[in-house]
Amino acid sequence: MKPANPKSCGGSNAVAICRKSGLKVTRQRVVIIGEILKSRNHPDAETLYRRVKPRLPDLSLDTVYRTLRTLSQKGHIMRLSTPLDRGHFDPDLRPHTHFVCRRCSRIWDLPVETAPSRDLMEAAALVGQIERVQITGVGYCRDCAHDSERKPTP
Repeated sequence: MKPANPKSCGGSNAVAICRKSGLKVTRQRVVIIGEILKSRNHPDAETLYRRVKPRLPDLSLDTVYRTLRTLSQKGHIMRLSTPLDRGHFDPDLRPHTHFVCRRCSRIWDLPVETAPSRDLMEAAALVGQIERVQITGVGYCRDCAHDSERKPTP
C-alpha cells in the first residue's frame, strides 16, 4: 500500500496522526505536525521551531526535535540526510528523489521514483534487507548557478 501524500492534507491530519501513533494530543504536537505536513521545503528542526514559536511562546527546540524524531520512528515523516548539513524532514513518503543546492541548501522534490536495483538488492542481502532507498542529487539550483555566473570567483 502506497502512503498517502500528506502535503495535500494541509495539516488537517495532525490529531489523527497523534492518535494513530498512540501519542497524547497536545497543542504543541498538533501545531508542529500541522506545520510539517503543510510544508513544501523539507524544513529542519530549527526552521520549524522558528515558524511555530510565535504561536507557541513556551515551545522549546528540544520539543520540536523530540516530536520529529518520534514521527520519523513511527513512519509518518522521513528524515532526509543531506551531504551538506543537518537533517531535514519530508512528510511525503512516496518514492521520490531530491535535489539539494550546494550554495543555498534548499531541497526540491524530483518526480522520479527510486527503486532499488537488482544488484543493490543482491549485495544488501549479504548483510541485511533494504527498507528504503534515498537518492539525493547535489549541485547548484538555477538561481545560485545564475548568481555565480555574475560574480567573479576568488
